[in-house]
Amino acid sequence: VDLLNNPDLVATNSSISWQTGLWYWMTGTGNAGTTSHNAMVNGQGFGTTIRAINSIECNGGNTAQMQSRVNLYNQFVGILGVPAGGNLTC
Repeated sequence: VDLLNNPDLVATNSSISWQTGLWYWMTGTGNAGTTSHNAMVNGQGFGTTIRAINSIECNGGNTAQMQSRVNLYNQFVGILGVPAGGNLTC
């Protein structure tokens, strides 16, 4: 798929949207120094995933949005009946 010449496919093709999201989850490090996947499976916590995806929220740029992410994460782990773990904020 030629996303360089047709980046709108990410927004208009649901399969490509999922693929790019998963690709970033597995490979993108942002300012976290690790991928979101590694952060979650190696016990670094949800806060590290926020730093990997959107470090602006971690540097005081939008703490309300960071807290909103944490609140939603807690809702989902509650639905799934699994522990949230530590290090929820960045």
